[in-house]
Amino acid sequence: MLGAPIQKRYRFGPVIICLIWFEALCFPLYAIAPNPLLLGVISACLFVAGPIYNVVQFSYRISLIPDELQGRVNSVFRLLAFGFQPFGFALTGLLIQWFQVVPAILFLSACALLLAILTSVNKHVIHAGRA
Repeated sequence: MLGAPIQKRYRFGPVIICLIWFEALCFPLYAIAPNPLLLGVISACLFVAGPIYNVVQFSYRISLIPDELQGRVNSVFRLLAFGFQPFGFALTGLLIQWFQVVPAILFLSACALLLAILTSVNKHVIHAGRA
């Protein structure tokens, strides 16, 4: 419900940068959440940001790619985006097993922070137009 209006009103770059920073700043809160209710609030914030990100990036991708290549590009995108998820889940499990929950959250938060910084300085993202 929020993705389409945001995608129509704002340019791709600022929206993606804001969403990645939002997720990078929310994720470490898992380490200090004192109860299940606060964990739920943090998760809800992240689960709201995810679909907005997906709508904005998908709309932008659709607007740039010629129709005859849509299927191929979509297939490769999904292969990469969803193909690495099991690796990420396994890595997260290993980090929790080896170092416990809070250090694992802090390590993954540092990775998210690094991605947010890299996204923020990427000239292609900064100067990307509307979908």
